[in-house]
Amino acid sequence: MKFSQICAAPPDLPVRQALGEIVDQTANLVIAAPPGSGKTTLVPVACAARLESAAGLADDSDVEHRKVIVVQPRRVAARAAARRIAQLLNEPVGVQVGYRVRGETKPGTRIEMVTPGVLLRMLQSEPELPGVGCVIIDEIHERDLDTDLATAFVLDSQSALRPDLQVVAMSATVALEQTAALLDARIIEVPGLLHPVDEVEVPGPQPLTTTGSGAIVVADSFLDHIVQVIRQAHREHAGSILVFVPGVREISAIVSRLSNIDIPVFGLHGQLDPREQDRVLEARGERVIVATALAESSLTVPGVRIVVDGGLARQARVDAGIGGLVTVFASQASMIQRAGRAGREGPGFAYRCIQLGRAEKYSLPEIRTADLTDALLQCAAWGAPGMHGIALLDEPHPGNLAHATAELSALGFIDETGTITPRGQRAAQLPLKANLARALLDGSTYVRPDTVAEIVAFLASDSRVDGGEVASAIRRRRNDPVLARERRRLRKTLETPGATSRGASSGETRTATSGEPAPDPTPTWDDAVGIVVGLAHPHWIARARGRGYVLANGTGAVLPASSPLVGEEWLAIADLGKAQGRSEALIYAATPIDVVTATVVGKHLLTETTEIDDETLRGSRVRWLGAIELSRTPAKLSVAELLAARQEQVRRRPIANLPWTEALTATRQRLAFLHRALGQPWPDVSDQVLADSVEAWLMPFVTARGIDLDGAVASLKPWEQAHMFDELAPERIDTPLGSARVDYVGERPRVRMRIQEAFGWEATPEICGVPVTLELLSPAQRPLAITDDLASFWAGPYAGVRADMRGRYPRHPWPEDPAHAEPTRRAKKRK
Repeated sequence: MKFSQICAAPPDLPVRQALGEIVDQTANLVIAAPPGSGKTTLVPVACAARLESAAGLADDSDVEHRKVIVVQPRRVAARAAARRIAQLLNEPVGVQVGYRVRGETKPGTRIEMVTPGVLLRMLQSEPELPGVGCVIIDEIHERDLDTDLATAFVLDSQSALRPDLQVVAMSATVALEQTAALLDARIIEVPGLLHPVDEVEVPGPQPLTTTGSGAIVVADSFLDHIVQVIRQAHREHAGSILVFVPGVREISAIVSRLSNIDIPVFGLHGQLDPREQDRVLEARGERVIVATALAESSLTVPGVRIVVDGGLARQARVDAGIGGLVTVFASQASMIQRAGRAGREGPGFAYRCIQLGRAEKYSLPEIRTADLTDALLQCAAWGAPGMHGIALLDEPHPGNLAHATAELSALGFIDETGTITPRGQRAAQLPLKANLARALLDGSTYVRPDTVAEIVAFLASDSRVDGGEVASAIRRRRNDPVLARERRRLRKTLETPGATSRGASSGETRTATSGEPAPDPTPTWDDAVGIVVGLAHPHWIARARGRGYVLANGTGAVLPASSPLVGEEWLAIADLGKAQGRSEALIYAATPIDVVTATVVGKHLLTETTEIDDETLRGSRVRWLGAIELSRTPAKLSVAELLAARQEQVRRRPIANLPWTEALTATRQRLAFLHRALGQPWPDVSDQVLADSVEAWLMPFVTARGIDLDGAVASLKPWEQAHMFDELAPERIDTPLGSARVDYVGERPRVRMRIQEAFGWEATPEICGVPVTLELLSPAQRPLAITDDLASFWAGPYAGVRADMRGRYPRHPWPEDPAHAEPTRRAKKRK
């Protein structure tokens, strides 16, 4: 059957009304059609019919640029969509319609459903996409990172190599204007749902705790509420129920709580074997399907008339070098998509456990939240280092981009300019993430290629590791046919010339220290797992610290209490996540290693530093594996190191903690007085000002042996006026009986003396025009008066002091006119 024949008599789906317009268009398109409208099924058919017609085909002979590539974010949706279109043609999948997903390929001659990662590899291999006349990006609103990149690369190819290539973006909830501007596309909107869906909001007690990072911890009571809504929906309506929850843990919890419901209950998620996924989709009769977001779009689950939406989703986040999925509130776009699943085959009902109005319109795109390491490698291989110069809907997160750049540089995949290296080019060609590509390429330096391929195949499968011990989990899956197929494929890549990397790249050794021991040349199976896992995640090498572990990237992590790995000093970690509600990361999968293996697989993280104790200024040589301390030994410091340490010590310490002597403190007080009394050029010597200018006044007087604080303080005196310092701020002033020491501690200079020593002093002395504060004491050195106006004191308050003191100190003179009396230090002789 021809595609044009289907277009002439299409199934009764809402998108049929736009098929004629789509067939007539050669320009880029953005198609907005509601969930259940049939766009995933019929738009590829319409595009294939246009290419068929343009070629003027009368038979099945091959014609250049005749194929339609449809990008589906998820493998299960790609396979299901290929089956639906093949059924319209009355032929099996793998003839005119096929699919390519990771680990499974059934090629089609006219239409192929592919995941974004597959399209990226196709583009990297043949950027002009020979034989392809149209690329359809389905569910573009989901904004996963690979889809954004694939869209950008296709547009780049269209602009530079293939102006005849048509690009079509589709979604039920797409941001039309933004997407159309990116694609320079015409917008086609398809109104109406296939069947009406009654939407009901049944918010529960909302026992959802939001962490500081915005992630949500789902409480058991909220899962109980979802179960109650499922039971309510089953009582009120006939038909199968599709339930949306964020992850596998929640699926398991819901399924177990529904054990006594009177219809079958299935879980559906990406970690299921493809055959099990197909079994769930092909089952008939009323049932409950508890699914993640993979059932949200482009996937028809037969018999579904009811949707129960938990209102939550998983979102890729990266924090401190740890990428993973966290639970967040679903966007309005996602919740609308989910509700539409109920109207695919007839009138339906949608129950929302979280109110639509509280959700953001669109979720954050992964390019703003996810680990960008693999995306950056793909861009570098494409010729867009730093992700510059390609058409993206949003700019990458700058912090995540910097982290990815450092990662790829450390692995030797890019150079200092961000340009891809030959080693990086090889890694980008592999159907693996960058870290696993490194493990595959370098692993056979230490481990047999068959063993490396087996371990990497398992790590790439994202399989759950019960108990958290990787080596045992690989043994248990050794006969898995899917993993066996992947193992053979990876083993074959190692046979390609230049596939392995004997020794480290220049990027890996530039900070490494020499003299490292080599691992056992004939490692055991468990040792081999540790080597490969460590090569894949060198920044996750961990060493025991307290009750947990410290990772090479500086993050703290803990094992589950029941893990068989508890007590191991060193771990190579294969799977790690930020545990919601905890400050430490949680180790999901790991394997024991020894320190030799740790230093070999993480040799690009090896550094040596000199640490100097801030108090004693004694040095230690410290060897590090990233943030993990390997050893510490005493070190004799060079003059330059000691000088640098002392200077840093001075910078860190408060000004008050410098080695001030009494004389230096007095000099600083005199300088402070001159600054208050005369201003510039006499400097401000307050703590804050001295701290702010320490480099200028103090550092020149810091040596490896110590601090010449005398010289530093002397340098504060303005050199042209320095010779006047003692004259302007004298240490002592003349008194009627000799001289007295001046104290400059307060705002004004102060002199302490017995009152008899001030006799004959008619007026208060001054320093730089500032009256000196006189503290006049009794013969027993107790304060009698404080004054800066001596004449007024003699003329007034002195009389009261005299009357009080004459009887108490009769042997000391208390003249009526002290301003003209003789000063004395002596008392009258006893009679």
